Amino acid sequence: MKNSIRRDVLLVDDHAVVRAGLKAIIDGTPDLSVCGEAEDEAQALALLRDQPVEVAVVDLMLGKNSALASIKRFLQYKPDLRILMFSMHDEEVYATRALQAGAHGYLMKGADSESLIVAIRTVASGRIYLSPRVQSEILFNMAAGHPASAAGNVNVLTQAELAILQMLGSGQSVKEISKTLGRSLKTIATHRNNIRLKLELPSSAALVHFATRWVQANEVA
Repeated sequence: MKNSIRRDVLLVDDHAVVRAGLKAIIDGTPDLSVCGEAEDEAQALALLRDQPVEVAVVDLMLGKNSALASIKRFLQYKPDLRILMFSMHDEEVYATRALQAGAHGYLMKGADSESLIVAIRTVASGRIYLSPRVQSEILFNMAAGHPASAAGNVNVLTQAELAILQMLGSGQSVKEISKTLGRSLKTIATHRNNIRLKLELPSSAALVHFATRWVQANEVA
């Protein structure tokens, strides 16, 4: 019989190997148990309907789609759900965005298993989980009178623009990005120009240079 003191955790990640690793860690913890796994939003919503989920561990990117919009739908479906974002994408860029979307914590996939369990327990208890680094950055910016964000000027970009910036920094051309996202060349070119203007860069070449350095910095982080 299942131990009633265990908190039920839903895993939402489009990579089966990631879910398997998370499940092994979580199920090996006395007070936590994985009650379901989903690879996309539709599967997650079905499990939220059928399972007594208390905490959802959600990848920031589900396929080609950002899960930030999914957070709002999860909470509309189950308002008392606690959500921990678990992602390879830099927390200094995305943690604040995730919290603004309704998540209760953010953990990078490079974290160790102990940090994962601490993060899940923290959000399950009704608190917010962020790494000490991001907490310090947010507090510093608040004290200095800056917006509560640690990411610099990339925070002026939308989710779609951030995705395109990352693709540009990874060496993809406008044509390749258009094919990847299934959008027209004109649409991608318009996004690229909007990104350049928002970042106050003088040319497309300067944008590519900035994007490349930004991607490299995030990989190092």
